Amino acid sequence: MSGNTKRKDAGNFAWVAIGELIGRVFQFFYLKLLTTAIGTENFGVISFAQSNVSFFVLFATLGLDSYGIREIAKNKENASSLINSILTLRLLLSLLAYGVLFAYISISLQSEFVQIITLIIGLRIFAESLHISWVFQGLEDFKVSALRNTAMYFFSFAGIYALVSSPSHTTLAVIILTSVMISVSLAQIIYYILKIDPVKVSINFARWKRILKQSTPIGISAFFFIVYNNSDIIMLGYLRSDEEVGLYAAASKLFLIAILPAMLIQQIFYPKLSKFGKPKESITVLSKYIQILLSLATFISGLFYLYSKELILLQFHQSFLAAVPILEIMSLKIFFSFVVIILTTSLLAWSRQNLVMWAVGFSALVNVLLNYLLIPKYGTMGAAWTSLGSELIVIMILGFVMLKLLGHSLLYQIFKPISLGIISVASSFFAFNFFENAIISSLISILVFLILLIISKIISYQDLMEIISKKGK
Repeated sequence: MSGNTKRKDAGNFAWVAIGELIGRVFQFFYLKLLTTAIGTENFGVISFAQSNVSFFVLFATLGLDSYGIREIAKNKENASSLINSILTLRLLLSLLAYGVLFAYISISLQSEFVQIITLIIGLRIFAESLHISWVFQGLEDFKVSALRNTAMYFFSFAGIYALVSSPSHTTLAVIILTSVMISVSLAQIIYYILKIDPVKVSINFARWKRILKQSTPIGISAFFFIVYNNSDIIMLGYLRSDEEVGLYAAASKLFLIAILPAMLIQQIFYPKLSKFGKPKESITVLSKYIQILLSLATFISGLFYLYSKELILLQFHQSFLAAVPILEIMSLKIFFSFVVIILTTSLLAWSRQNLVMWAVGFSALVNVLLNYLLIPKYGTMGAAWTSLGSELIVIMILGFVMLKLLGHSLLYQIFKPISLGIISVASSFFAFNFFENAIISSLISILVFLILLIISKIISYQDLMEIISKKGK
């Protein structure tokens, strides 16, 4: 990998990481304010509505994000017409998706309050269909996406801080969050029009057919992912109390924060893996990707398990303490989720979307059946263990596929990053026993982790300095 490429990668990662870090700081504060103001039950209602809406968002995007990134990365020069076709298609799909959501909510047996919340959150369908971060990822220019995320979380925080202070403001809170999401998506597309290229309506049924033939398996895979990530909250909403949904959703929010580093790094490596197109041609890039993510997976999973109680109290009100056992199970899921991200990113980049679709589909089916059997009796704990099991099923199936494609050579590379993560977590454990302070112990373990990353040459000191200084363009 050339020096210029390394600098560009470091710069891109810096933009993504810093943008997300700043954004997540604002998210931390607005989530703390929101859950304290509206309580566990109303937070459960919002989470239940978000889980329902996620299926309709998926229909509106239908795998077009991943397809667009992959195709733009392969051919940046002719990206304009593809972008116009995808944006037009997404807008039409979003109109259809919201219409179906409206019909579904109209006949549902939920309370009027839940129906209103769901329809407001449903407007996010348009925000998701209009936002074009996938374009900038395909072009390997991450500044705009980073700024979008920062702006979205900042204005969400500002709105919640200024206007939401009691359970009666639940509907207002949803309006604020949805309006901000739509606004920043529109701002991003206006930037693209002014700075890069005008957006035109492009109706070409033959081209749409070709696009959908490639993107639909990706979209179906994403649907199955949502089934086994969100069916637990939906079933809890129907079979248990709103309070239990709120507790489970709180643990899920922290889980999503934990896997954020994997999602950020995926944004950098997915276009690179897509450029090669074939597994054995991308072995060097894949090896680096695997080692970085597995070291992070072990480290983050271990820290979340050690400090589950402290994390719940840090992010939420004391009334959410019952979510600690759920988070302990989800901390184990963190590791497996990182592995799933490695497998799916690689296979999608190599146009193996059909394999991903069937693997995730089978896992989703098992997830729904187990949730149906376990949630009535075991509640949130049954849902958490089912979610963990779903990740394991995907790993077993797609891991076998990867071994068939690449052989056993990559297996020998997993021990170093996992050992590195275990040593770093152990340092935090011993530091906590000495200092009895979770923050000090975590900082010590982060320092140990970074030192071990450099010593083991998973990343170099120069890479780290370039990320910090944002020298890449």
